[in-house]
Amino acid sequence: MKKIFYILVSIAFIVLAIIFISKKNSIKLDNNTYKNLILATKKVKSNDKYDTIITPKDYDCKEDFHRYSNYQKRFNLYISTFYEIDEAIKTPNNDSIAILRPYYSTLGATNCLPNREYEWLLLAKKGNDEAKYKIYKQVLYSVGYHSVHSLSTYENGFIINVDMSGNNYFGSKIYVNSQYCIDSIHIESWGHHQYEKTYKYKNFSLDNFTYHHIDNLREKNDKMDNKKRKKEGLPPIL
Repeated sequence: MKKIFYILVSIAFIVLAIIFISKKNSIKLDNNTYKNLILATKKVKSNDKYDTIITPKDYDCKEDFHRYSNYQKRFNLYISTFYEIDEAIKTPNNDSIAILRPYYSTLGATNCLPNREYEWLLLAKKGNDEAKYKIYKQVLYSVGYHSVHSLSTYENGFIINVDMSGNNYFGSKIYVNSQYCIDSIHIESWGHHQYEKTYKYKNFSLDNFTYHHIDNLREKNDKMDNKKRKKEGLPPIL
């Protein structure tokens, strides 16, 4: 009996030792570590030729990890579910143009809001080239600007429509040709300031455009409208 007892005790010690060593040498993968492992993978499958649009690396919301840790396959790309496809169109040239917005920007989608706004992305994918695509990061306003974006076709290109909410209505239409250059920008204001104007351009690449350009045009025309009001004996609009 003593012999059996000693054998059982020895086995118990061996099992405990194995458990202790395993725990000591194991690596605990919390959500953040697991997320970084996912984001480090540029290809979802090793034999796939498709590129990946990933979650911003500094975004970390454990509560919503399940919302943005997967991928959706669109436009011959793997797109992180951090982004929702807000709108997508095909141009007459067969290019795919899409607006990608962060999932949290949908009203009531989550209580896990970031400390900063992440850009809405404009995706342009050449229809005749599986590998050729481009991401524009500052063409669209973020949700914090209370703006509504939409896309429509224009000749062989597309139009980016932006409607700004608030005390004054302000809208803009950006006409982009098939070479991804801006042909013209149309702005209109129907609030306290009232004006409508179109600016035409040559060789104005979408690469060199940001939404700040629209802000500058608005500021410029607001000032011009105030000068007009002054001549008419009206007080300026602040």
